[in-house]
Amino acid sequence: MTSKIILLTELAIISLLFIRIVRKPILGLYLSVFFFMFDSLYISTPIINLSLSNIFIVFTLIAVIMRWIYYKRINIKRIDKISLLLSGGLVFSAILSLNVAMYPVITLRLIITVIGGLLLLFCTQVLISHPFQIRNLLKVYIASATICGLLGIIQAFLAVYAGIEYGRITWALGTPTKGMTQLQIPRVTSTWNDPNIYGLFLIPGLIFVINIPKKKLMKYALSIVLLFGIALSYSRTAWISAFVAVNILLALYWIRGRKLKSVKKFEFVLRGSALLFMVLMITFIIPWADIWERLIELNPISFKDRIRMTYIGLEYFSKSPFFGIGLGNLLPISQAYTHNSYISVLVECGIIGGLCWLLLLFRTVKIGFKNFLKITNESLWHLTTSSLAALVGLLVGGLSIEIQNAKFMWLMIAIVIISGRQKIITKKTYLVLREA
Repeated sequence: MTSKIILLTELAIISLLFIRIVRKPILGLYLSVFFFMFDSLYISTPIINLSLSNIFIVFTLIAVIMRWIYYKRINIKRIDKISLLLSGGLVFSAILSLNVAMYPVITLRLIITVIGGLLLLFCTQVLISHPFQIRNLLKVYIASATICGLLGIIQAFLAVYAGIEYGRITWALGTPTKGMTQLQIPRVTSTWNDPNIYGLFLIPGLIFVINIPKKKLMKYALSIVLLFGIALSYSRTAWISAFVAVNILLALYWIRGRKLKSVKKFEFVLRGSALLFMVLMITFIIPWADIWERLIELNPISFKDRIRMTYIGLEYFSKSPFFGIGLGNLLPISQAYTHNSYISVLVECGIIGGLCWLLLLFRTVKIGFKNFLKITNESLWHLTTSSLAALVGLLVGGLSIEIQNAKFMWLMIAIVIISGRQKIITKKTYLVLREA
């Protein structure tokens, strides 16, 4: 009886949310982004994973279609058709790979996952029409990432000081058979199953925190939570990606700093930080150029295995370069990941999928840098620069982590693309126009 009451309550809440999303589709987009952190927690069905973010993005799509049919209020001109075409090419190549897939059910499930990323890209372009909406979307991402990072910190704190372990926790890096590095503070994953994805998920939040919150105390508090969360993931990929993203942001501010009034206020701090970084490079990293070796020594077996698995993936690609071997099929076939997003798509989806994915990413970075140079509105420029830095950080992560199925990666692509297509009006003016 209790379970039935709970089920009915959940259905009632979901129904009310659906009605609300139909009336205000952007709410569905916000909810989908907020629940990215629960993408590892889902109900598994034969061909689809029912996660909260998946449910809300479908609700959002339905709302968009209904508004287009009944109200004609969807501005198709805002959509970047080439990005959708390249994304569609990735889906098409994944469908073609079904012809050769040894495990077609896995391929079908991942095709739906990629379609979810495509829908997120589409809905974001359709619904986001003004800079303050981008800001609101990024605030939602910050909230989600901060909660996720805080849960990871609590997870580690309880394990160390209270002996309570929940979620996935490991006290060592490596494997018992190939050597292990013991940890005093455990490696955690918060709400994710994979600590690498957990670490990468927090990186855009860290970059957005640098620009979006206005209160300094809030910036520091959120930054500390996110930095500790990334540290506790023990993901060397996430550490390097965060380092790259922050320094890309500093470099972009350095390049454009003299042209924006508010940047001048922080110019001393930003340039001082860049100078400090250069001093550290000269005095520490360059003379003691073993930082990379130290990172490898944290788990040398993992580093060597990833190189070996990449070669295994390339061998399979050489046998089936056009169709690939089937999306998601490399692991069950060879018991190996390529640990590289770009090679993984090439191996599993063939040349068409690999080229579409690489061209989509290249074009997005190109658009982002073009927007960075041409946008004169100060608020929009900050948003564009942050999104571009976050995207570059994730792209670096893609060199050792498969990020093509992560919806937060698709969100970064969408935000960078739409940044240069915004109308610069105030929120008050927008509300007046909407009521008219």
